[in-house]
Amino acid sequence: MSGRRESLEEAFAEHKHELTHGAKSGTLIQAFNRLPTMAGSSLDDLHPLNDPNFAQAPGPVIEASMDHKGESKRPQSYYLGFDEQDKILWFEVNVDAEGDEILGKNGWINKR
Repeated sequence: MSGRRESLEEAFAEHKHELTHGAKSGTLIQAFNRLPTMAGSSLDDLHPLNDPNFAQAPGPVIEASMDHKGESKRPQSYYLGFDEQDKILWFEVNVDAEGDEILGKNGWINKR
């Protein structure tokens, strides 16, 4: 990554091959060089991680910035998002039988 900060779209295009189905959720931090800014149980439920009304975000990507692991509370799937000006890039994350968090579908949501 160069000295200038890439836009979300540029970073996604550059790392798209690394973010395919089957990649682990930690790949997001490596690809975008930052933590996701949103999380939720569905696309309709994406909340900013700094929202005081959003009590707990799932997953090791978020837990990496915390000191605890909520293994027993981990959902089967959830969504992470990166918020940028007029769009949100979202990723579905599925938890497999071993507890690994695997990227599923992804896409863009245009903000209104």
